Amino acid sequence: MRRARRGLPDPDVSEVEKKLVAEMGEHVCIYSDVCEKYADRANSVEGSNKALDWDNVFSRYEVTPSRSKQYYLLSVFLGDIVASPQLCRQLVKRGRGCKT
Repeated sequence: MRRARRGLPDPDVSEVEKKLVAEMGEHVCIYSDVCEKYADRANSVEGSNKALDWDNVFSRYEVTPSRSKQYYLLSVFLGDIVASPQLCRQLVKRGRGCKT
């Protein structure tokens, strides 16, 4: 089911940011394009019952700089699980976007 049909409230961006900082440190960041891609996919009919394409996830992971690998995976999972492109954009607006 799409996120809207599940009736889940939109996540509070300030609470999400606080939790991310508490768990991963002050320098936590999100790759906006990655997060939004997986959020859009999770909201699409085709993505609703489909597992992640792990070959694609890991091939992109391998080319991500070492210091940023954890943030790449965070962006994938945040997008896929929370399924909110808006949250991805709001985190970046709050200064949590990764520098490429």
